[in-house]
Order: sequence, then structure tokens, then C-alpha cells
Amino acid sequence: MSFEKWEYRTNGYREFMDGSQAWKCTLCGDIRHGGAPPGECPYCLAPGHTFRQVWPMKDTPAHEIKALR
Repeated sequence: MSFEKWEYRTNGYREFMDGSQAWKCTLCGDIRHGGAPPGECPYCLAPGHTFRQVWPMKDTPAHEIKALR
């Protein structure tokens, strides 16, 4: 597990409340911060279109929100 993923799970959403965005790779679960998803996942090398926005949650499907908890 990456440090960022551990930090995200440990600290919850506190870090993301400032209006930034978070993106989750649907293949490996890595979470990246920023205004747009990365071009490719640094861990599994999946293309950028495999990332889903997980914060803010307004565009996140309900089943993915449950998976984050």
C-alpha cells in the first residue's frame, strides 16, 4: 500500500475539505491529488482514463463511496 493511500485511509477526508480533488485508480486503488487525473497510474501504469473522481463526492457513485469507508 502506498503512503498516500495509507494517509488517505488514516486521515479520512480532512485533507480534501479545502476544495481540492482526489482521483482513484480503478485497477489498483491508488489515490492521487490534483485538479485532474494523472496521465497514467504510477503504480500499475494504467492509462489516465481509468481514474475516477472520489473527492468531492458529488460525482462518485454510491458503491464507490461505500468502498472508501
